[in-house]
Parts: sequence; C-alpha cells; structure tokens
Amino acid sequence: MNDTDTKNLYAALVKAQTAARAVGKNSTNKHHNYQYAAMEDLIAEGGRALSSAGLALFALGWGFVPPGVEGSHARVRIQYRLVHTSGESFNFAPVDVPSIPGNGRPEDKAEAAARTFALGYFLRDLLLIPRVDEQVDTRDDSQYQPPPPPKPGPAKVPASEPPPSPARESIAVVDAVEAAMRAAKTDPELVDASKPAKRAYEDKKISKAQYDALVAVFIECRKAIATAASEKAA
Repeated sequence: MNDTDTKNLYAALVKAQTAARAVGKNSTNKHHNYQYAAMEDLIAEGGRALSSAGLALFALGWGFVPPGVEGSHARVRIQYRLVHTSGESFNFAPVDVPSIPGNGRPEDKAEAAARTFALGYFLRDLLLIPRVDEQVDTRDDSQYQPPPPPKPGPAKVPASEPPPSPARESIAVVDAVEAAMRAAKTDPELVDASKPAKRAYEDKKISKAQYDALVAVFIECRKAIATAASEKAA
C-alpha cells in the first residue's frame, strides 16, 4: 500500500492530532493521596479525537511472550489497525508491553494492565497527546543513589522477528514500572516493584534520564507509604 491509497486516512489523522487535548492528573490515589492521570482518561481522549476525524482504532489481535524469550520479563504483544470512514486502513507493527506480576497483582491482572497501558500510550504516541508530569526542578532527589555501571552487550532478539522499537520499548518499561510502584501499598511491595527499573537500566533498555525519573517516583511513593503508615498508627 502506498501513500496515495491512504491520503484520506492521513488527512484525518492530522485533524485528530489537532483535536487531541492534554490529559491532566484528574484522578486521586486515595491510599497514598496523590494526583495522577488515569489511563481511562487518556484512552477516552484518544477515542474522542479519533472519532471526531472519522477514524477508529482497534486491535487485530494480541499474544503473550513468555519471560526469557526477549528479555527478563513476560510481554504482551498487540497489533493495532487504524481505519477511516472512506474505507482506508493502516496496520501498525506490533507493540510489546512488559507484563509484571507482583504482590496483590497476579498474572491475569498484570496482563490486563499491560493491555490497557499499551492502548493508552499507543494513542498518546499516535495523536501526540501531551502528558502533564511533575516538574523536574520541584522533585525531591535527596535520597538518589547513582546507578551501577551498565552491563555490556545488547539483549538478543530472535532473527525471525524484527527487533522492537527501542524508544517504544523504553517508554513501555518506564510506564509499567511506574504503575507497579504507584500500586504498591507497603514498603516491601514498593521495593519489589522497583527492581525491574534497575535491571532495565543495566541492560540499556532505558536511559539514565528515564531511570532518574523512576527513582523520583520511588522516593515519592515511599514518602506516601510512610505518611499513610504514620496516619494509620496515630
């Protein structure tokens, strides 16, 4: 399929990107009392922007990649199709999202969360939806510890399949680890949820800036857990 076969779809995508609005932190974690941008809000905004331009996105199918095949974590692999009211369509390359079980989060919930994150952040990338984040100059880095030197050698990828996009994979890792840390209710759960960040940095799957951002989230969550514990004890 060449560009002339999808000119109406491309034109509609430009309209959808123009219509897409930023998604703010409008939801509250009642356990730790902090604001966050709900994935449902991101998906809802993406769907609104697409439909306003006569576009729709759906999954052609999804599969499960066991741990050890393409890294230390299991992965959910999904392929999406974008369609336009003119009948034009475009199939995207499959995207991978880590599926990380943990305390209070069995495998089925981890897979469901991975699919939700995949859709939300695929829409964010497709429509260039701005994300409202904490400002770097206001975060607390007082407990930051420098990471160890990275291990040499990239992760091996089977020759039968093209390697996943490094940028998309690093975003997926960061989003999955952040979600796991924010879902932790105790300090041991938080430490357990944060471990994949160090491994991903050592394996060069995320950048130093991304690792530093996850460290800031870890500090934020640890303070929230400590505050909640103190209030409960009082």
